[in-house]
Amino acid sequence: MLDIAKTCLLAMLLATVTAGVSRAEITNTNCGAPIQSIVATGNEPFATNSNSFVRIRGAVLTVTVPSGQTRCVKVRFTGGVTCRGGTGNEVCFIRALAGGEELRPESGGNQGLSGRLLRPTGLGFQWVRRLSEGQHVIQIQVRAFDLPETVTVGINDWMLDVEMLN
Repeated sequence: MLDIAKTCLLAMLLATVTAGVSRAEITNTNCGAPIQSIVATGNEPFATNSNSFVRIRGAVLTVTVPSGQTRCVKVRFTGGVTCRGGTGNEVCFIRALAGGEELRPESGGNQGLSGRLLRPTGLGFQWVRRLSEGQHVIQIQVRAFDLPETVTVGINDWMLDVEMLN
């Protein structure tokens, strides 16, 4: 009976994660030569059990694209990650934003950070997008997915590298 309940819960999770994803797409972003790289690091443990995205404390950088120009931005994030709950069905998510827009690969907020990770495990992610003129706040956000228990996502010893290219 417990195995059937777990299977049903996992099926509901998969349906929830893939809901709203209409089709897979491959997008090419042409970037030129590197112009600038800005790096932020943090070693203060961060944890949340929020089902809504929250910014990782300190994982935010601002970039400026000159008037009348565009820039390609590559965002790299690495850190020690935990995703803890109680039943083994834990799922945690991550995304990178520039302003209010998700960077590519866009997943509608469903880019998996990890499944169950009880001990900090080093993981890395990358995103890209061409930005228009003006200031853009780049930030990394995470969220947990409760099914059925409370899940906590933790980040420690991280690095955020935002690279501007032509």
